[in-house]
Amino acid sequence: MTTITGKSATLKADASKASAYLADMNNFEQLLPADKISDFKSETDHCSFKIQNAATIALELQKNSGTELVYGSKAPTPFRFTLTVKLEEQDGGCIASQVCEADLNPMLKMMVQKPLNKLFDYIAEQLEVQLN
Repeated sequence: MTTITGKSATLKADASKASAYLADMNNFEQLLPADKISDFKSETDHCSFKIQNAATIALELQKNSGTELVYGSKAPTPFRFTLTVKLEEQDGGCIASQVCEADLNPMLKMMVQKPLNKLFDYIAEQLEVQLN
């Protein structure tokens, strides 16, 4: 199992507001790089999108405790993974951190680890834009 940790986002929104925003998968399009994503489709509890020159990724919300959201991959994603977003309250807002656990063989890991790191960092930056 490969662990990829994205940078944390400092949000002015409290954990409850951030959790509600992240629980609605329709909002994910605003968090993704428009120039690298196409065919975005969503409903409240799942979304899918194609990454430029790569695979289609499908995610569904599996758990929302209010301070932790867990998303899991589903078909046609070419590898299994979970993305966990933890929300930690702080004065006037919260900190959102992301951890991805992916089932990657060594070759696939070499190909996708750097792009996934960049994607998670971009998502953190966009969270700060959307929730500040």
